[in-house]
Amino acid sequence: MGPMVAVGGFVVDANSIRPLEDKIEEVCSKYNFPNGEVFKWSPGPEHWMRKNLVEENRKEFLIEIISALSRFECKLVFIAEDCNCFPACKSTNHELDAVKLLIERVEWYLSKNNCFGLIICDRPRGNYKQEESFLLDCLCTLKTGTDYIIPQHIAMSVLTSPFRLSRLLQAADIITSCTLAYVCGEKRYSKAIFEHLSPLFIRENGRTGGVGVKLHPFQKYGNFYHWLFGDSHYVKGTTGYPMPLPNIAFSENIETY
Repeated sequence: MGPMVAVGGFVVDANSIRPLEDKIEEVCSKYNFPNGEVFKWSPGPEHWMRKNLVEENRKEFLIEIISALSRFECKLVFIAEDCNCFPACKSTNHELDAVKLLIERVEWYLSKNNCFGLIICDRPRGNYKQEESFLLDCLCTLKTGTDYIIPQHIAMSVLTSPFRLSRLLQAADIITSCTLAYVCGEKRYSKAIFEHLSPLFIRENGRTGGVGVKLHPFQKYGNFYHWLFGDSHYVKGTTGYPMPLPNIAFSENIETY
């Protein structure tokens, strides 16, 4: 695999936001997080979690966070792109391209469920001008769409919040970072947690690939939908093709590579 960039998160009903935040805060209190301390998949040396929540306790904590997402019927979405390949949407960089692919899937989900939504994300790294540039790119996508979809169900703005102030953004970090680690072959820590995430991804007719999960490029990673996410068929138009697909990479058991 080449170097990967990923973006992900979850869709939650507006009426469930406060109760979900309260439940996640309750879990943090149960595991003795100091007031205002963040949780994330890979805590740095400056984080309380790094030394004070380890091994089985950390695993149980993360599973309880995912259980809270499941309880409030959150639906997960994940995008990953190989940075050694051309962007899927011909964007100027892979980070923006991944965001466009995320917007496509969120729009599809909202349209399918005849509802409307608003995107809230972590503040981009960098200064104010870099944050403004990122938000402008997102706004452009929401206005003009991509090659495949013009958003009609997403508010014409993307809101940002400091990561440390939002338990929901911290939960999104667990989803994205754990799934990326698992997709890239890390099994020591991610496998046990991913097993709890996997049933929550957006699906259609039993498949996750191309719906709640997008791995680009397809020719390299399309069979991951089968080996890692359990898809039995790849659907193109109205036709389903049994997986694994023999004409693309990883057509044999992925563990053999």
